[in-house]
Amino acid sequence: MPPELDHSRIATSATSSLDGARWALVSVEARRRAEELAASAHHVELSQDLDFQTVFADSMIFPDQ
Repeated sequence: MPPELDHSRIATSATSSLDGARWALVSVEARRRAEELAASAHHVELSQDLDFQTVFADSMIFPDQ
């Protein structure tokens, strides 16, 4: 993670995708919202973006800790 991020504000969730799948199965409203979000998604081809490639490659260099 970049050092300028406030690490105290970052939390992990081990089962968030599973929780979302369960909600979509048992809740008509949750499924409708998931379908709405999926329909509004836009594909971005990052492999063709030179700025992204540079930032990504630079981010792969982890400092010694």
